[in-house]
Amino acid sequence: MRLPPRPLLLLAALAALPACQDAAGVGVGLIDDADVDPATRTVEAASVEAADDRRPAIGFADSTAALAQTRVLAGDVADPVFGDARAVGYLDVVRPAIPEGMAAADVRSVRLELQRTYVYGDTTAALALALRQVDAGAGSWSPSLDYAADTLFAVGPVLTSTTVSAADETVAFDLPASWVEANAELLLAPNFNEAFEGFALEPTRAGGAGAVFGFQAQTPQTRLRVITTSDTLSYQAGEVFSSLQRGEPRPAPDAFVAAQVGSGRSVRLLFPLDAIGPAALARAVLRAPLETTVAEEGSFVRPVAQNATLFGVDTATGTRTPIVIVTVEGGAVSAAQSDRLTQAVQAALLGAAAFDAFELVPGALPGRVQGTLFVPASLDVLPVLRPGGAEAPRLSLTVVGS
Repeated sequence: MRLPPRPLLLLAALAALPACQDAAGVGVGLIDDADVDPATRTVEAASVEAADDRRPAIGFADSTAALAQTRVLAGDVADPVFGDARAVGYLDVVRPAIPEGMAAADVRSVRLELQRTYVYGDTTAALALALRQVDAGAGSWSPSLDYAADTLFAVGPVLTSTTVSAADETVAFDLPASWVEANAELLLAPNFNEAFEGFALEPTRAGGAGAVFGFQAQTPQTRLRVITTSDTLSYQAGEVFSSLQRGEPRPAPDAFVAAQVGSGRSVRLLFPLDAIGPAALARAVLRAPLETTVAEEGSFVRPVAQNATLFGVDTATGTRTPIVIVTVEGGAVSAAQSDRLTQAVQAALLGAAAFDAFELVPGALPGRVQGTLFVPASLDVLPVLRPGGAEAPRLSLTVVGS
């Protein structure tokens, strides 16, 4: 890391151990625990601020891809803390093997069934979802993350609608007889997968806080069920995409940074690493406590991200390099036993790193698709506490020969 004369910006999962203050350097101290190596020093975050994050698509994947997305979002929520969000879900299906001799005249009914596995918002809300067909004439969508997170695809008129709530394990849409008759031949055609572009799930919130629901894609319970005179055909989910439109940003909370998957907001932590100097490290541990009370406020729930991705960032060029996926446990983002983290901090102390900041983005980014980082489809939050409280984010460094 190119260590600037100012303190290092570190967006991260930070690990804290009890420490006493060292008059030799603000924010630096020897660990105050007899069971801890006295060579371990702690650096408390000088500031914790929100940072702009790229807005990648949140949930576009092919069921055959290595990074298959297993959830599609649909709903509308008014959140006074993290901001309003409206999700439109897109789901395509794959034609199964068709029994020999089956004809369009054999198709009797069609139903889209979705397994609900996720909710963000008011768990007592009942939300209307309209089903539309994606317009094949507008061009196909494919497993690519080149789409912006708020991309909307061209769709046809409303086919049918239903209501979904947090009490529903399965949501079903019965396609009208006119649609079944018009599409029976296509449903059985060999080129169905190329000619059919799937469905859109569009929410309508009639007042109240509302909610965004998640539907499991890669499961037998989510399917287009085609009933014929002699058989039942199951068209399983293939491609999914969750388009997310955000409302106006809410005022920043005083106690924490309101980072959230798909919000375009990450966390940046400032640590005075220059107080440590060019020391040799045996281990770096990070811990960033979270404001866990926001996870559930009455009937309003905000799932907390189970992991986050730590990046090194060159702020001059915007180039980001993933360092390590960190976990959320015990009410904090935590990174320990990570050689890559230790190496990154070591490079920062020596002024040899290729980046000048760290960023913490909620959600694990396990790999890349066509050069763009993959983000799981959710609205999970990462409310990292700011300094000044009893549990400020800290970085613990075990210094060799100290």
